[in-house]
Amino acid sequence: MLFLAHQWLLGLLIGVG
Repeated sequence: MLFLAHQWLLGLLIGVG
């Protein structure tokens, strides 16, 4: 679960950035 959260978190940060 932590890995999945990390994946979507990275995507969100990259998308926003």
